Amino acid sequence: MTTNDDTNAEVPGADHESGPGMAGGDPDEAAAEPAAAEPGAAASDAPAVPGAIDISAIDNFADLRAVAIRLQEELDAERARGAEHLDQVRRSQAEFQNYKKRILREQTDIVERASQRVVEALLPAVESLDLAAESGSDAAGAGGVADGLDKIRGQIVEILSKEGLEKIDPAPGTPVDPEIHEAVVRSQSAEPSGAGAGPVVAAVLRPGYQFKQRLIRPAMVEFSD
Repeated sequence: MTTNDDTNAEVPGADHESGPGMAGGDPDEAAAEPAAAEPGAAASDAPAVPGAIDISAIDNFADLRAVAIRLQEELDAERARGAEHLDQVRRSQAEFQNYKKRILREQTDIVERASQRVVEALLPAVESLDLAAESGSDAAGAGGVADGLDKIRGQIVEILSKEGLEKIDPAPGTPVDPEIHEAVVRSQSAEPSGAGAGPVVAAVLRPGYQFKQRLIRPAMVEFSD
């Protein structure tokens, strides 16, 4: 009997090992593998800064110099704008300070004018006390009354003086000042001074007053040349 060995014979080319492109390896999987990232790809995806200059695009010295000139001009313009804004701020501060000073002067003036009206209202009372004291001193036995009136007058005048009242009572021989003196009559008894400096006060007919350097009424004087 003959044994059939052909069934066990190895068929040439019938290799069951898997290889590329065969059952063990898929061509689509090899093609689906991600490609390696190229250098600089991440940098190109970064958002651009508005107004920024791409230095990498400059390939010669002339372009670089032009960019430098442009940047210098922009810097000078920004400095000029900053200086202008600073000047505006300083002007605003100066105007505000002037405004504060003006308001303070106005408020002070209002207070002084209100005080002046009170002083003007009290002046006739002070002058009446002067006349009463002078009349009482001439009457017999009225010296005590005159002294009392004079004390009252002194107290009122002291209070008004502390508030800023000043009496205008020029001494004889004082040059007449039309700003604070009212020369109403020429003296018939006084001899001419001969100095040629203008009229001088011969006598005070009615004293004047000023309140905090503000004239309330001028002094009425008799003058001589």
